[in-house]
Amino acid sequence: MTNKSADLDYEIFLIDHLERFVFSNLKSYLHSPLRTLHPTLLLVKSEERFKSMIYYLHSIDLFKESEIEKQIRLYPYLDPETNPGVERDTVRKLDSEMLPKHYDEVLTAIKKFRFAVQNQVGMHQISELRKQTFHIYAFHQDTKNIELVPNEIKTHIEQTQRSDLSYENHRLKIESFTEYFETLYTAYSNDSEPLWKLLGFTDTTFQTIQKFHRLSNISNKNQRQLNELKRLSGGQDVRFEILIDYAVEKANNYFNCSLINHYEAKVRSLEHKNNMIDQLLGIEPSAFKSPYRKKRPKRHKDYFYPHNIDQLNKMKKDNNRIKSNCKTEAERLKNPENEQDSSDTTKDHFNFTLKLLDSNPDLKMRLKKLI
Repeated sequence: MTNKSADLDYEIFLIDHLERFVFSNLKSYLHSPLRTLHPTLLLVKSEERFKSMIYYLHSIDLFKESEIEKQIRLYPYLDPETNPGVERDTVRKLDSEMLPKHYDEVLTAIKKFRFAVQNQVGMHQISELRKQTFHIYAFHQDTKNIELVPNEIKTHIEQTQRSDLSYENHRLKIESFTEYFETLYTAYSNDSEPLWKLLGFTDTTFQTIQKFHRLSNISNKNQRQLNELKRLSGGQDVRFEILIDYAVEKANNYFNCSLINHYEAKVRSLEHKNNMIDQLLGIEPSAFKSPYRKKRPKRHKDYFYPHNIDQLNKMKKDNNRIKSNCKTEAERLKNPENEQDSSDTTKDHFNFTLKLLDSNPDLKMRLKKLI
């Protein structure tokens, strides 16, 4: 067996076990939509028939999460209507309480993987589709307790969950860079000449840009004007790279500020969650708590089953680990002089920005109009 065949077999092996785990949860978990959508399916013993029916229900969109359901799930505070005694917007949900329960995304990802294998696409694409499938399911209600995940896929699920911090950072970087360039465009869309001066353009370049804009705005161009516009367009590409080179450092500084705020908010959220866990375990609140705050009845550890206590302690330990990492990263970003910035880092930001703008052609086109 070749290495390529072995790699393919392993990717299929992982998806097979993940799919089996999905079906097992659909058939047994209390939040399984089958309990309301199709309860008789829970009695089906044939694995193949059950699988066939699941994918049929998926094909008619019965496993999709509605926009209203998604908004309710992602709302950060507990709902008083479903949590009697809780005042509105006072008790924050745990991260695990905002994980999705629906199965449309993971089933769609499995089908895409199967289709890619069937059509013998490249190994790299198959591997990426498998990773995407695992990423979707790693942040689902079914996998919030890693100890319940089968051994065959547990390591991959756990690694994906632990890499969530870097995934969040990448998402935040995309948002921050996009926001910065949107702001840049807005600031100079009515008058671009101050920007040209910042970019160090000469008077000759000023005249070239103005001529380029005049020709671009002519609706019925003759052949001579078209030829001249084509000649000048090459200069716009060069000027665009100068603009990006000028802006990437500022965009990255904007991203770093957003990242610091993100880390500090994460620390506050984790501290709040640990205080909630302490209250559940009957541990006295931290010293910084207000002495005037109304005391709640003390809860004792014997109120919980032993495995609940273990889970709460593990959750608190994980929270402290993430909190420590967030604090370290925030301090590192606040002290940039400790970082050894290099031309390679600047080049990475430059290439990242070009790819980002290629994926957002409308923003790229508007930025080009500035120069």
